[in-house]
Amino acid sequence: MANKLLNFRCPETLLEAIDKIGQEYYPADNDSGCDRSKTLIDILLAGVEALTNGEVVLQKPGTVKHDVRQITEADIEVEPR
Repeated sequence: MANKLLNFRCPETLLEAIDKIGQEYYPADNDSGCDRSKTLIDILLAGVEALTNGEVVLQKPGTVKHDVRQITEADIEVEPR
């Protein structure tokens, strides 16, 4: 299966949290200081696993609030591949 390019908008606070995690696990010499692709793949895989095994449950459409809070390292646990 071919890899597909995915583009989407991301709140600044979330992007900062992603970069902080990425700088720890996948440092790179670029503007963000990390390999965002590898970082996001690990975060997405961890999220899909948590949703699949029931650790996390999404709210049904229409009930999601659009509160953006500061995400810290304690909120996201990612293990390096």
